[in-house]
Amino acid sequence: MTTRRTFLFQVVPAAVAVATLGQRANAAALKELSVDNSPAAKALKYVTKSTTAGQTCDNCKQFVASNKTCKLFAGYTVQPKGWCKSWVKI
Repeated sequence: MTTRRTFLFQVVPAAVAVATLGQRANAAALKELSVDNSPAAKALKYVTKSTTAGQTCDNCKQFVASNKTCKLFAGYTVQPKGWCKSWVKI
């Protein structure tokens, strides 16, 4: 007979592993954003290294840190130290 404790010690780690692997697989499928592969990046003047003091992707409201993506550039990862003209303070 399986006890609640045994069940939790078996199921919870398995669920965490599945969730983690799923996120990694999803991130691996994304391409890195560049001006060359996205008209939106060109229009928003995206750069991989910010020259604007205090404004980088990783401190922008649009940035999703868990997978290094931006809400404005679906299907791409962005450089955390990048910048575009749609930067919004958190």
